Formats: sequence, C-alpha cells, structure tokens
Amino acid sequence: MNARPTETVTESPLGGGADRSSGTPVLLVFARRPVPGQVKTRLAGEIGGENAARLYARMAEDAWAKTESTSFSRWLVYTPADDEVFFHDWLPGANRYLPQTSGSLGKRMEEAIATAFGHGADRVGVVGTDLPDLDASIVERSFDLLPPGGAVLGPSFDGGFWLLALSKPGQGIFAAVDWESPAVFERMRASLTDAGYGVIEGPQLRDVDTARDLRAFPRLREELLPGSGRDK
Repeated sequence: MNARPTETVTESPLGGGADRSSGTPVLLVFARRPVPGQVKTRLAGEIGGENAARLYARMAEDAWAKTESTSFSRWLVYTPADDEVFFHDWLPGANRYLPQTSGSLGKRMEEAIATAFGHGADRVGVVGTDLPDLDASIVERSFDLLPPGGAVLGPSFDGGFWLLALSKPGQGIFAAVDWESPAVFERMRASLTDAGYGVIEGPQLRDVDTARDLRAFPRLREELLPGSGRDK
C-alpha cells in the first residue's frame, strides 16, 4: 500500500461494475501503475527496477483476480490520479475506480475509507497488491469477524499490517502511525484501541518488499526471474 500521493478526483467518468456499496462490505484495493523505479523500490535495489516492476504487476494482477467475490463490493484505489484509463484496462471490473488523494499513506487510506462509508458501506477493508497469498476467502472471513464498532487488523511478517477492516469510520486513526517504524502493526492496533475499536487480529500474511520475501514464493520467483532458484 505504498502509493504515491496524487491529486484528488472524486468521480469515475469510465464507471465500472455495478456499484452495490450500500449496505454491503467494500474492499479497497490500493494499486499504482507499475513503472520501473516507482514501485517496490527496496526490492528494485536488489533485483533491478524492471524486474521489480514486472513482479509488482504480476502480483497486482493475481491479487485482483483472486479477490473477485459476490460477497463484497470491490473498489480499485489507484495512482496516478490521471491514469484511470490505464487502470480500467489493466485491472477491469471494479465496482468503482477511486483515485488516491494527496498526503501520507494514512491520510490516503483514511479518505478512501471515509468515501466508502459515505457511499453506504456497512464494513470497509483495505489491502494492497503485493500479497501472493491474498484471496477472496481471507477477505470474506475478515469481514465476517468484524463485530459492531470493531476492527480486524492482519499482521504481516515485517511488523506491518496487510489488512485493516473497519465496521465504522474513524478520523485520525492513522495519525500516530510511523510508517518507517518496524512496529507499525502494534502502533496501529494501539491507535485503534485508543479510538474505541475492539480489535481482532487477522491471519498473518507476507507481503513482498525484499528479495528475502520473494524467496518465500519460489514458484513466483522462478517464473519472473528464471534461474534465480539456483542462487542464495
């Protein structure tokens, strides 16, 4: 969910799938255009910018395909804001295409969450597109776990979180989170608790930010980087 700040655009001229947000859960999938040097920059320093962009594109396509569901509405929250035509063609079938706003990652997530609740969603979840193990069943279980006034927070192996699902909107819940800290998950959980949410911990998944992370997915690694299985 490391997306570049962009300008705010509120409506989608291209539309998408039927927007059934009212009274149903909404999954916000954060994505960015896979431009070398602008995605997966930590990983790019280890495997090169072109390889990192190709990997990100593949993970985003897989995550998009595997999160299709009749149980929730799915929005693509994209950047850059003026690239809707690209995203509409690349990752088709969203119930809504929503450009990311400007500011910190927390601010962009908070505003997207508020927009989804404002369109009548009864629960809202946020995920990124760098999670090879993500699928619709995990999202559905997370929404099912949500109690009234509660949150589900899914930890990632690097100390962050890969999922935040909420049953009510909240302002300022990301303000105390230092995104460079190795304890992002703990700080996010504390912030939610302080804001009055009952927090349920979801399953732990691995996002791919480094070559070490990528080695946990040998099939993906070999498909995108042939011969890499023979190295360290």
